[in-house]
Amino acid sequence: MVGHYVPVPAETGWTDGDLEDQYISARYRVYINKAQYDRVMVFVRHLQASKHVWSAELYNCNAFVSDIAQFMGLRVPKSTLIYPKVFINNLRQINTRPGKPSAAPRLTVGSAGPKVTIGPLHVTSNSAAAGSNP
Repeated sequence: MVGHYVPVPAETGWTDGDLEDQYISARYRVYINKAQYDRVMVFVRHLQASKHVWSAELYNCNAFVSDIAQFMGLRVPKSTLIYPKVFINNLRQINTRPGKPSAAPRLTVGSAGPKVTIGPLHVTSNSAAAGSNP
């Protein structure tokens, strides 16, 4: 809560609940190859080394994601001062061609990366994934 008033030490990486559906409010997946992933991870590590504070107003979680998405060549919402669920859903929407929800823009990671197509989102419940009826 303090980070809503003054900058606090930033922390990135996996935390408890990251993989639990009950804590996930929105998803947007971009498929990239190994070379693209390696370039993105170099950029992420650069951000982690250079962005040492978190602030709801100055540099929040959405701003971190926005920097990475822009590096990957994605368009991003104009504001990061919105709920993460709204930010991610807007990110997905502005990077999907109108009238073709399963079609997606071409994506270039970094300045000289190969192009890939962003695939459609598929969500399954744990019971469906396990083969049982919902």
